[in-house]
Amino acid sequence: MMISQYRTIAAWLADGPLAACGATRLRSRRAGRLTVRSGQAWITREGDPEDHVLAAGEALTMGARQEVLVEPWVGGAPVRLAWRSDEPPTWAARVSQVLASVGLRAAPTSA
Repeated sequence: MMISQYRTIAAWLADGPLAACGATRLRSRRAGRLTVRSGQAWITREGDPEDHVLAAGEALTMGARQEVLVEPWVGGAPVRLAWRSDEPPTWAARVSQVLASVGLRAAPTSA
């Protein structure tokens, strides 16, 4: 797979929605599931020899600190994703969720 450009999201602080319009690198802080909410996604998971093409409603299980590369299956088409962790949220994640609920964003923290 050839990747000409990508953007990196260094960490997911809280469960919730994500989106990809081009190639997007994501790294989980905690174990969980990445679910495609709409569109189709081509997902390459670190340490996995297989690529995955997921449609809306399908999910991929991820380990803590695992990286994936997500791209729309159809170039330029939006893909909506949702992240749900299997582990209890950290203090920083809870603060981020509260701030997001009132329309604010917390600065990323290093783990």
